[in-house]
Amino acid sequence: MSGGKSSSTVIGYRYMFGIHMGLGRGPVNEIVTIKVGDRIAWKGSVTSNQRVRIDNPDLFGGEKSEGGVDGQLDVMMGGPTQLASSGLRGMLGNNIPGFRRMVTLFFDGMVSAMNPYPKPWKVRVRRTTAGWDGEVFRPDLAEIIMGGDP
Repeated sequence: MSGGKSSSTVIGYRYMFGIHMGLGRGPVNEIVTIKVGDRIAWKGSVTSNQRVRIDNPDLFGGEKSEGGVDGQLDVMMGGPTQLASSGLRGMLGNNIPGFRRMVTLFFDGMVSAMNPYPKPWKVRVRRTTAGWDGEVFRPDLAEIIMGGDP
């Protein structure tokens, strides 16, 4: 018998969020990039209400630094018949609005480690023909691709 006690040392924590974010008036045509703390956490194409996995736990240096972003993102594009996502209803209950005509995101997962201060999120969306009041003037000229766009 060694006579000593075993001890564990906590050197930091993972910080988890369940957060509903409003982006603006909807609907939009596409969500293409999500940056967290000015680093690309997710890149792709979302054109309808859906759940997206953000799997970037080492975005800020992993567990030995400031962690990263790792979780489920529910995208709600703001259509006229939209209902709140199952993730958002699971957190807030069923008696909530559908957030129609508003593009919103619900993220549930890790947002950092070792640092209790969440970094700002930035989302690049494309609105070319969706969400206009009336007809789009010259829809063939509506999309302009900027340098660095996917």
